Amino acid sequence: MFIYNLTIIELFIIAEKYKFEGVYTMLLSDNDIKRELINAKNIAIYPLKLENIKGSSINLTAGKYAWKTSDEQSAVKDNKIIIPPNDTVCIVTEEAIWVSRRIGGTYHPRVSQVSKGIGHISTTLDPQWHGLSLVAVSNPTSNPIDIRVGDAFVSIMLYYLKTPATKGIIENQASRPDIYRQFHLTDQEDTYLGEQWHRNQQGIVDRMVKSESYQWKSGVRPIGLASMELVSIYVKIYQLV
Repeated sequence: MFIYNLTIIELFIIAEKYKFEGVYTMLLSDNDIKRELINAKNIAIYPLKLENIKGSSINLTAGKYAWKTSDEQSAVKDNKIIIPPNDTVCIVTEEAIWVSRRIGGTYHPRVSQVSKGIGHISTTLDPQWHGLSLVAVSNPTSNPIDIRVGDAFVSIMLYYLKTPATKGIIENQASRPDIYRQFHLTDQEDTYLGEQWHRNQQGIVDRMVKSESYQWKSGVRPIGLASMELVSIYVKIYQLV
């Protein structure tokens, strides 16, 4: 490829393209995450809470649905998720996530939660994942531990993959019905978990780009462009490179 007489925009687009073709791989910073969210071509999150984007991670919040593994009953009471002593609770996150085959990730516990006695959280976010996250949280102590619905309780670190993962290979079903079907679900829980918007890429992307938080006024914008119309043009040009 010969690079001459190219504009700054064209050089930026080429750099972005070749970044994903094995030139390098890296952990995403808050600036990387914001840029990818604006472009909505590799990452989408809904609901998008800007305050949960940290230096090199995104915090996810506890949803209003959670179940104990001991008796398969709901663990939610008075807007709190109660984890009994020596038990494990599976918590559905408020956020649904989609990542492309160019992105992978890892889940990590927050120190504020581990300091209560909660066991370590360690699992992966596979490329091409779309759906809510179902996170198992254990309490090895002799006292109950609670997590308030809406509180951040787990962090995801995201990575660019050296080469894209094989297209179409997704090992786990969206939002993990293979696991939550083991619990005693109410009609309300079953209806929410079956909603299609969080079970496919387009549904998550559409809800994110229409949300107020997506239209933030500060933070990183691709190559300094000011309007979402120009961002859309940038994405279309990027796809042609």
